[in-house]
Amino acid sequence: MKFTKTQFCFAWICLWIFFGLLLDSFMGMKQLFYLSDPVRREMWRLAHTHGTLMTLVFLAYVHFRGIAKKLHENMMFIGALLMPVGFFLGGILTTEIDPFVGVFLVPIGGLLFVLGMLLSLFSTPQTPQPSLPSQKTHQKKK
Repeated sequence: MKFTKTQFCFAWICLWIFFGLLLDSFMGMKQLFYLSDPVRREMWRLAHTHGTLMTLVFLAYVHFRGIAKKLHENMMFIGALLMPVGFFLGGILTTEIDPFVGVFLVPIGGLLFVLGMLLSLFSTPQTPQPSLPSQKTHQKKK
């Protein structure tokens, strides 16, 4: 079964919403591995927030602009995937003040997303021009 980008984004946003509910349950059940590490808590909150919001922005883009296999759309799509994954990986193994090395995916994802959005704003949509029917001149017979 092959998924479209819209279906994949819908599944991706459902995953991030579930992840937010999981984070809330970690706080509610007072899980020590989550509450004792403020860097992990902040990185995972940022992953949840950016994953949800960037996917919503991409879905709005697809809704209003339509799906086309263009470079700027792929840049936005990859950026919307890389940024929250970078935040999540940054929170897996942390020291007291530094996140894990996976956080380096965050600026790459943000740059791709912003560049893709700017390119899509300044590109003109390619709509086919309707062809005019050939006009035949009818000469009246005298």
